[in-house]
Amino acid sequence: MPSKLKQQNHRYSFEAIGTKWSIDLLATKNNASLAINAIHATIEQFDKNYSRFRSDSLITKISRAAGDYVMPADFSDLYYFYQKMYDVSNGLVTPLIGDVLSAAGYDAAYSFKSSPMTKAPAWEDVLSYNPPLLSVKTAVLLDFGAAGKGYLVDIVVNVCEEKGIESFVIDAGGDIYCHGVTEQIGLENPDNLSEVVGIVDVRNQAICASAGNKRKWANFNHIMNPKTLSSPSAIKAVWTIADNAMLADGMSTCLFFVEPEALSEAFKFDYLLIKADNTTKQSKTFKGDIFYQEA
Repeated sequence: MPSKLKQQNHRYSFEAIGTKWSIDLLATKNNASLAINAIHATIEQFDKNYSRFRSDSLITKISRAAGDYVMPADFSDLYYFYQKMYDVSNGLVTPLIGDVLSAAGYDAAYSFKSSPMTKAPAWEDVLSYNPPLLSVKTAVLLDFGAAGKGYLVDIVVNVCEEKGIESFVIDAGGDIYCHGVTEQIGLENPDNLSEVVGIVDVRNQAICASAGNKRKWANFNHIMNPKTLSSPSAIKAVWTIADNAMLADGMSTCLFFVEPEALSEAFKFDYLLIKADNTTKQSKTFKGDIFYQEA
């Protein structure tokens, strides 16, 4: 009888959607190869659909003219999740932030040079959705940076499962999902990137982080308030843990605008945050060894 093919850990590192990826797959060599090829194709298609940094993307096409657009099959989950975040945050977390970010300097050319900004429009004034048609009443640059990367991680998780990979870890620039294995994750100190402020064990869940010290220029960073046209400064760093990466990613942005108690009424997740005054706050069920020294 033929011997059972040996499973080994295969690590793949690459850059995509503007960030570094690391993917560990416990699988046979052939199955790992099939999975990573499918993953690359999936990421490329997602980027071509939803990136505001690509001239050939669907998002860029939408930014040029009002009209009805046939959206990809995976758009519904993203749309309705953003709609819920928009409602809970009173409009502060919105996909209509793209033009604000671009004008602030976080544009397709990464110029980091600001120009006059205008407030983001209200959702109901611009968007309506009757699957698969997205109706855009006025040309607008959409941005799904608050939760899009996490959603892509979830899609990659599905690819791995479909390929029969039973154990894997996906790290997309700090948006991490661990499946079938427990990983110790260090929480990066926002004041000293060579240190960690804690360690958490993650298994069959996602952990995401967000901090204002990343992608920072002038008085801005990648998190923007669509009404004040400024970056929030009350929180230094946030970590969230949830059953899927889109939820964890989205909550790591929402926490810069909404008190965690209010968010917890609408979403199920755990969190740890470090405020600007160096005090910390965490959910009662956040499990980890935290050794950050409060001021």
